[in-house]
Amino acid sequence: MQTRHMLSAKAKRQLAVLSGYKCSFPGCEQNLMLDGASFIGQLASIEAIHSHGSRHNPAKNEAELLEIDNYLLLCPNHHLIIDRQPEIYSVEWLKKAREDHLKKVAGILSLSQAPAEVKLDDEVEISLEQAIGAWQTIDKMHLKNFGRTYFRNVQLYCRRFFLKVCFS
Repeated sequence: MQTRHMLSAKAKRQLAVLSGYKCSFPGCEQNLMLDGASFIGQLASIEAIHSHGSRHNPAKNEAELLEIDNYLLLCPNHHLIIDRQPEIYSVEWLKKAREDHLKKVAGILSLSQAPAEVKLDDEVEISLEQAIGAWQTIDKMHLKNFGRTYFRNVQLYCRRFFLKVCFS
């Protein structure tokens, strides 16, 4: 029985995160995490580890072929397409597709983490301390007013409810 050589679970998760849980095939953008629970992505080897696989490279050893750089994340359709047409989807083509996709995802992530620049005019701009102080003052006044209104009206509501229950 032949042993199946596979990428580690940690490396698979890492590739899925780096790929943004999207298919790496140019123009696909298929979300590979459905409903936040079902993962349909497939790891495709750029150079196959087995001699019968697409784009097998006998010059590379098993350790090199099991590195994360030798894999890309694809939707099931594109995985099948690249493996059935290795003459079109060469090692160089797949490496470029992988690199372009990872750069695109990294760019999107870096943009989403950049702090938003907000420009205020002189009349609106106040310090953070002033804003927090104003909020605390308003919050305390609101709490006091709520308490006064609640305790003033609770007796009235209780009397009405009690009278309805007792005399209906």
